Amino acid sequence: LTEIIAGLLTAYPSAVSLGNVEPYPTPLSITFADEYLVSSVSRLVNLIGWFYRVTADRKLDLESAFGVTKPNIMFIEGVNLFRVDHDEDYSQVANRVRLRGSSTLVSTVFDDASIGDVGLLDGIAFQKTITSQAMLDIAACAELARTMGAATKISGDVLDDYDPMSWLVGDWVTITSDYVDLSDSFKIVQIQRDMVDPSFAHVECVNKRAYELADIFEKLSRQLKDLNVS
Repeated sequence: LTEIIAGLLTAYPSAVSLGNVEPYPTPLSITFADEYLVSSVSRLVNLIGWFYRVTADRKLDLESAFGVTKPNIMFIEGVNLFRVDHDEDYSQVANRVRLRGSSTLVSTVFDDASIGDVGLLDGIAFQKTITSQAMLDIAACAELARTMGAATKISGDVLDDYDPMSWLVGDWVTITSDYVDLSDSFKIVQIQRDMVDPSFAHVECVNKRAYELADIFEKLSRQLKDLNVS
């Protein structure tokens, strides 16, 4: 994979250079023709189900997932977290999912504990490219996991007194706020630095359940589509 990316950067000269490329477990063979750099890299990552990014120093990274858990990075309201906004979206919550596949294939999965606590919340989804019952059952479980919890978004201003580059977009950090009654791990999805004083930043983050599992489901969908095509 590293050789392919290096070859693309050589074939399509740009200001971007090779960054961190995670080793891919199997050899790859793909032909690029009459394309440009962005479309070539996009087609490659769609094929393998990975992600890419260009860093601030113009390095191209390609990995199966970005971000790591940083348990020592904590933002606490009133200490180094200010002006907290909290948004919960329950519109997509479901504890019983019926997933329709190709032809007459159907998979229904549910969570007894959740149904007992809050009642029955039905959801339906479609994956018409799936022609295998076993694959459809896997996809249904992934969709149920994605919809079990509300999508939670947190944003606020932070005083960043940690060492530079200690936490980045994609990392999981601890957010604690008595105002909205929460203390949990959240994934940083956006950082806006104060150009006058970069130790202050505005951050936006999302909860692990709703978004990490959504990413997993999207990757699974691409893998299932590739299997059906082949």
